[in-house]
Amino acid sequence: MAFTFHFSVTFDWNGTKKPNLKHFVLCNDKIVSGKSLTDWSTPENPIEQLPHIGNQYNKEIISDTEHHKFEIDIDESIENEYTLIIEHSNAEYPDDYINGDFGVNIKYLDICGVDLCDLIHRRGHIYLDCTGNSYYILNNINDIYDKFIVEDYRLLHFRHNLIRGNKARVYNNITDKFNRYAGYFVTKTGYICKGKNLYYNCTKDIYFIADNAGNKNLYVDGDKLFHHVPNDATISLNGRWELKFKTPFYAWVTDNIFGNDFA
Repeated sequence: MAFTFHFSVTFDWNGTKKPNLKHFVLCNDKIVSGKSLTDWSTPENPIEQLPHIGNQYNKEIISDTEHHKFEIDIDESIENEYTLIIEHSNAEYPDDYINGDFGVNIKYLDICGVDLCDLIHRRGHIYLDCTGNSYYILNNINDIYDKFIVEDYRLLHFRHNLIRGNKARVYNNITDKFNRYAGYFVTKTGYICKGKNLYYNCTKDIYFIADNAGNKNLYVDGDKLFHHVPNDATISLNGRWELKFKTPFYAWVTDNIFGNDFA
């Protein structure tokens, strides 16, 4: 039985830049072959079209809705688990962050004519690539001691306020000696001396961030720092959206739409 996936996505982007999306379905970690039925296009229902809006920076953000259809072949008689994945990849930090949220909001989804919109915010999972995105990371750190700050798009971690005089002393664990730095200085090891305060520039240290974030949903995968956001449909900047489903499909729909809401 051929399953046909229909979904619509609302894009918010800056100027003429447009999100770069790709979509596919996994079964046992392998991509299921399929074909595109239509290219990205204006939605059939013009009511879905959104007006142009601005943001706090007084720069125009063009909001639009596009609709795409594709189909894949799935054997309905075989019990399997599948994952629908939509990825967004061409946002740039910090420019797109400054100009406004350059993200993708999935507004509609149906599979085989079954409207699954109700499951988007209850079952959809977002995995955001927040590597180097200092403001986003700061907003998702459980920092009870207020040690993390953002300055010039750098994520800094406060160490102490014991710097005295014009020459800061920074202990080097490798040489077992103190290095001295004068005034406001960024060292090769990532320390920043500012007044009497010493900070560690951990913007690129994804392992340090994950270990000290106090948030189990901030984790390292390869060379990237990801934030897992369950029950959402908004891909902010870069990341991927996932919805898992099973065959037989209609049994799965009955279970998820009409019951077993907390599975």
